[in-house]
Parts: sequence; C-alpha cells; structure tokens
Amino acid sequence: MENKITLSMMLLGICAVVLAILLTGIIFHRSFQLQMESDTQYIAETLTESYDPAAPAASVARYGGGKTLVALVSKDGSVLYDNGDDNEIASDPEIQDAAASGTGSDSRYSESRDQDIYYRAVELRDGNILRVGIPARTLRQAFAESSAALISIAVIVMIFAAVLALMLTNKLVKPINNLASQIDDPTLPSDESRVYRELAPFVQEIQDQRRRQENMRQEFTANVSHELKTPLTSISGYAELIESGMAREEDI
Repeated sequence: MENKITLSMMLLGICAVVLAILLTGIIFHRSFQLQMESDTQYIAETLTESYDPAAPAASVARYGGGKTLVALVSKDGSVLYDNGDDNEIASDPEIQDAAASGTGSDSRYSESRDQDIYYRAVELRDGNILRVGIPARTLRQAFAESSAALISIAVIVMIFAAVLALMLTNKLVKPINNLASQIDDPTLPSDESRVYRELAPFVQEIQDQRRRQENMRQEFTANVSHELKTPLTSISGYAELIESGMAREEDI
C-alpha cells in the first residue's frame, strides 16, 4: 500500500509539473504576442507622424534598418518600398484590412525566415499603405532554446516531489501500521492523535468483535470445565470407595 501511495503521489507531482510548464509557456507566449502587437502599433504610429507624402519611399526608408520590416504600398497595389524582399505583399491580409478600414494586423509564420512575424498596417493620409513587421521566435523555438533549463527544473521538482511523497506516505501510513500493536487499547478509537477519525468506527468494531470472541472463549472454557468436572468427580469417588474396600467388585 505504501508503494502505491508513493507512486500515485509521484505521478501526480510529475503531471502537475508538466502541466505547469505547458501553461506557463502558453501564457508567456500569449503575453509576448501582445507585446509584439503593441510594439508594431507604436512603430507604425511613429512612422505615420514622420511620413512625408512628397517623398514617401525616402521618409520610411530611414526606419528600415535592423530587424524591423518596413514596406510601403501605393493605392494601386504597387510596392514603393520594402526592406523585407517579400513578393506581392499587396495581397497580404493586414494590407487588405488597412485599405478597407484604415488599420490591419496579422501574425504568421515565415518559412524563409523560420520565424513568426507580427505585422501592423495603416493607411496614410495620401492613401498609401504603410506596413511594419517584427520577426520573433516561434513557440517551438522558445521551448527548444529553454529546453535545458526546463528539463533541469523538471528533474529538481520531480526529485523534490519524490522525497515529499515518501515523507507524506510515511506520515499517512504510520498510524495505520501502529494499529496492530494498539488495537486492544479501549481509548484508541477516541484518540485522534493515534487513529484517523474515519477509521475510528472500524477500530471500534474490531475491538467489539475481539471482546465478543474473548467472552465466547471464556464461556466455552467454563462450560467444558463444568461438563468434565462432573464425570471426573464421580470417577474419583468410585476410585476412593474401591480403594477403601467400601465397594465390592460386584457393586461396580
């Protein structure tokens, strides 16, 4: 029973660790997504404020360095500027949304970059569409990069869970193991420090059965002793009569 309890608690601890890691990763990734969306919106607003309709491509090109992807699409769908070397970006959903409602956003996986890219598109005052994008790690990449740390944490937690499971199992089973040596104590069922409240009726029933069995044994012994005592007394009396000569052989 102890092994089963320990194993169950260890499995429960392992499942809890795995679930916590997965939930933490999902929550972190969602928080990261919200941050990327906020960053793309900020960059798009900054570029919109500094945008010069007289020199559209030049006004956005100075922000096209680094990892930020910047593109400018004209009203007719032609690409005026794009530092991401994408093809036919005018058909991308965020640009279509910006042309229809003024703003658009989207995030998708780029096979060429092996990254997720978060896009934000806005319609400028001259009708052109400005799009900015920020590449970021995928959830799979984030887990892969942190796998060593996650495995180490999981191992430490599982070892701690195993030790804790053993300690708790011993604490839980100890009162049950001690019942055998204390079962005859009449105060045991009412002592919660030595027996679980849920087991008190069971212990009381065992004690009642043992008392009934002891009473039956004593009653049986008394009856047997009484039944044996009568013929033995008669035999003893006859023996004394024969020995004293008071009884003759033909009287027996």
